[in-house]
Amino acid sequence: MAKAGWLMAGSLALALSAGSAWADPSPCQRSLDYLARQYAEDDATRTAFQATYEGLQPLPPGYSYGGSTDNPWASAGDGAGLAEAVGAFYQEVCTLLPQILGNNDNALDSIQRLVPGAPAAIRPMGVLS
Repeated sequence: MAKAGWLMAGSLALALSAGSAWADPSPCQRSLDYLARQYAEDDATRTAFQATYEGLQPLPPGYSYGGSTDNPWASAGDGAGLAEAVGAFYQEVCTLLPQILGNNDNALDSIQRLVPGAPAAIRPMGVLS
């Protein structure tokens, strides 16, 4: 019984050190931690995220994402929210592998989600050509 309790406590401590008691550790965790640490400790990083948020553009005419023409990143509210949203997005997609669907694959799905409404030429979010 004591061995089982020690094993459970050790497993819980390991899971908590990875960020969550319920989620598998992300292979991208070091990069995600770096992003969070830079945002917390570096004024230039916070300034860059705020400037990026303030520079977001609406989607190009004729494009929509989820039925809206609003830039989906704008819902972050500010630079801090954008940093959090970017971290959450990368945590979600860092381990995605393409799946074969008939004669096609879905390898570009995560890019299309990052750059909603992008035409065939993929471009950075908010940059209009």
